[in-house]
Amino acid sequence: MKSEGIPFHVIDLAVGDELELPINYFDSLGIHFLEAHGVTTYNVETNHRDVVSIKTVNDQPSAYIKGLKHGKALIRVSIGGNIRKSDYVLVSVGARICPQNPVIHTGNFLNFSIAGADHQISGQWVTSNRSVLSVNVASGQAKGISQGSAHVTFEGHGLKLQTKVTVLLGNTIYVDSPKETLTNVDVPAEGYNFPVKFRENKFAVPEAMFNCQVDPPFIGYAKPRMDLDTGNTYCLFFPYSPEHLVHSMTIAKDMKPHVSFSISASLKEAHHVSGSASALLIGGFSVTGPNKLNIDANSNTTIISILGNTDVQIHWRNKGWLSISLIKREDFGIAGHALYKVIYHLNPIYKFSNLIHPY
Repeated sequence: MKSEGIPFHVIDLAVGDELELPINYFDSLGIHFLEAHGVTTYNVETNHRDVVSIKTVNDQPSAYIKGLKHGKALIRVSIGGNIRKSDYVLVSVGARICPQNPVIHTGNFLNFSIAGADHQISGQWVTSNRSVLSVNVASGQAKGISQGSAHVTFEGHGLKLQTKVTVLLGNTIYVDSPKETLTNVDVPAEGYNFPVKFRENKFAVPEAMFNCQVDPPFIGYAKPRMDLDTGNTYCLFFPYSPEHLVHSMTIAKDMKPHVSFSISASLKEAHHVSGSASALLIGGFSVTGPNKLNIDANSNTTIISILGNTDVQIHWRNKGWLSISLIKREDFGIAGHALYKVIYHLNPIYKFSNLIHPY
């Protein structure tokens, strides 16, 4: 049994990141044992459940792991709990450079950021080969200069992170960012369009032939799309709603109401042929409960809940009749949660429509 696709059996995850771990069976000679799929059961366990969580799905040859807090954990995959028929993966959960191991093309830009830190960090960005890749020391914006590879390093107080960047000649695949502001409320039905172009249009690439990925993956997902009328290709980005983020994300202290992310496109049959673009997602918010609150003398108090970006202002008319006060606020940036108490001070029934606006 082996966990394929994970070099050196070591995985680096940021807090909140999820990763699919493919499970494959091999015999004693190292030959792929395809017949075992769906017949043999496997167990996946870890020695530190507080560091990573593990989820398996019936009849699927994969396990899904998620970083919960900073630390290291060992994952063991075994056949029927038999440790003599097992494989191991070491998972290190902490801060990491985002995106990891990207591929860009000469003349293209890419914005690097730090994901998964448990506190506000500062430092500088360094490139190992300025003739291949330049990087802004303060912002982390990189530009492909010439074909080759280079390592980008972030150096902060007690912290040193690194990732490899491959620079290819020309825009084999070029991904562009949308012009509009991106947010996770009132998302277009077909998502946000990230145009994908292929160099010189020498070959047609249908949507089934290329993949789209989001980094970091916790903010949403992307899928390929081809416009049959124009032949244009896109990565469609669908950010997760404020409710989804609040209930699914692992909270970190340095979270902000906006997230820098990248969308990458790559050919399915040639993953090294890829391109990416960076963008900024502005976190929105949602209000739980009805839009109109009917309050009378028998029930003159109600609670409204705001999920997502809690940096909001609440405006209402007839302030002599109504008072609104903050009960609790958990300011976790894009995945915050706030509770407000609404109190009605007069007897007649009054319909109150709440208007809440971000700062």
